Order: sequence, then C-alpha cells, then structure tokens
Amino acid sequence: MEFIWIIVAIFIVAIILGVASASGKITKLQEFKKSLTEKHPMDDVYVSSFDMTYLGFNFDLGTIYVGSEFAQYEYGFGRIATVEIAKNNSAMVQTNRGSQLLGAAVGGVMFGGAGALVGGLTGSSRSNDRLKSLSIKIIVDDPGAPNHSILFFESPEPKGSDPSGIIVTQSSKDIERFHALLLNAMRKATEQSTSAAPSSPENATDKLANLERLAALRDAGSISETEFKSLKTELLAKLDLTDEVATTASNDASTYTVYLDDAGSKKIMLLQRLVEIIPELTLEKAVARIKSLPTPLQSGVSESQASRIQDSLAALGARTRREVDEN
Repeated sequence: MEFIWIIVAIFIVAIILGVASASGKITKLQEFKKSLTEKHPMDDVYVSSFDMTYLGFNFDLGTIYVGSEFAQYEYGFGRIATVEIAKNNSAMVQTNRGSQLLGAAVGGVMFGGAGALVGGLTGSSRSNDRLKSLSIKIIVDDPGAPNHSILFFESPEPKGSDPSGIIVTQSSKDIERFHALLLNAMRKATEQSTSAAPSSPENATDKLANLERLAALRDAGSISETEFKSLKTELLAKLDLTDEVATTASNDASTYTVYLDDAGSKKIMLLQRLVEIIPELTLEKAVARIKSLPTPLQSGVSESQASRIQDSLAALGARTRREVDEN
C-alpha cells in the first residue's frame, strides 16, 4: 500500500512541475511580446511559442519586424524579396517580389478555403500525412541577414502530429493570416514603387542597369541563383531593342506556339511562373491549362521568346515543346 502512495506522489509532483514549466514558458512569451510592442508600434505581431521567433507589421510606416529573442531586425516592405510557406521543411508555396500573384485572390482559386493553403491539414492522419512543422520563410534585401524563418508549429512527436488536431488547426489559421499580411505588404510596396516610377518608358540602358543590380543582389546573397536566373529571363524578355527586332525579323520570320506537355511535380510554383512570364495568362486560365494537358501556352512568339519560356519552365521540371505556326 505504501508503494502505491509513493507512485501517486511522484505522479502528482510530475504534474505540478509540468504545469509550472508551462506557466513559466507562457509568462516568458508574454513578457517578450510586451517588450516588442513597447519598442515598436505594431498593427499585428506573432510570437512563436515554439522557439520565440516573431513577425510583426506596421502598415503606416511600411515596416516588418522579424527575428527572435536573440536577434531583432526591421525592414521596409520594399525590401521583402521572397515569401514562402514551408510544411515539414518543404516549400508549399512561394511568392517573389513583382509576381502577378500579389494581385490574385490567394485563398480562392488556387488554394481553396481556410486550411487548404498548407495542403489540406484537416485530411488523413496516416503517418505519411502527419505534420512535423509549419513555418514562414522570408528573404529580404539584407546581405548581412537575408534569410528569416518564423516557426508556427513544431510537433512534439517524432512521427508528426495529427493534421486535424486543435493545435495544428489553429497554427494553420495563424500562418494563413500572417502569410496574407506579408503578401499585402509586398503588394503595397509594389504599388508605391509603380506610382513613384517616371512616366517615360524605360529604355534599354535602364533595363541593363537593372540587370546589373540583380547580379549585385545575387552576389550579396540577397537572392538565390535560381531567382536571379528567373528575374534575368523576365527582364531580358522585356528588352525590346530595335536592332534585335530587326535582326530577328530578317533572320527568322517564323513564329511559334509553345505547348506544355507535362507540369511536373512543382505545380504551385509552375502556376506562379506561368502568370509571371506570360502576361495575358491569368491565374484562372493557368489553372485550367494545367488541368487539360497537353495544352498551348502562347502563340505567335519568336524562336528566342519561345526558348526563354521553355527554359524558364524546364527549371521547374515541366516538359514543353514548340511548333512553327502555320502562315
């Protein structure tokens, strides 16, 4: 009988210690959040209960605040280069600065309703569907600290947690809300940049200068080599030089249609790339094209333009072909 009481006492002590530890962690989180809001006026802020990373916004100042209890940063909206949602450390959706998806209805056509953005978290609880982590990753124009990650969920179980659990459901709502705030911040910066731009058309010298700036960002580590190549392709596609047009016309009067035969496995990123490189292709049309393969993407383009489209899509694992248009 005495042995049973000893076991009961140990169990009670363990519960008390666990409650005390959890209470201490909550207090620390609340104090850290209070210190952040006292230091910076924020419209909204998320502080991770898992690792004390945080993300905050001030829309009047056009500023985001990111970091942890050990390192804290603030950036203007215009310095946000890339925003990514990662599930189990794998990218689920990525949006780059200047992407046409900033003007799209995120949460609507592409992703469905609440919870769908992170891959249908309320689905099956089989081991291969279990959730280990959810985070937002941000790349900014800061050579000293270009990468920032904010943890929204981390499973205490080695095999991951049931996607339909209460904590996972709340975490998915939190990450969707703050992802939307980041897209709004990027959209606001893009609109301000556009309104501040000179009304005169950009000439070839200006565009080449932009290409040099992109290379400088890549060399500083602010953007990846893949992002540099994608932005370079898009920029070169806009170089409408008279000499190049004349040379193309004299050397090859043929036009081509580019077809998409296989979308590959990175369909979300492919959708983003399609609406970025083919201006007349809306998000809805891009989704419809991918659902009806093989499908034409763009007609009446030169051979060099067709090659650029194919190279850009091939980088994401898509399979394309081009055919000469009939005169």
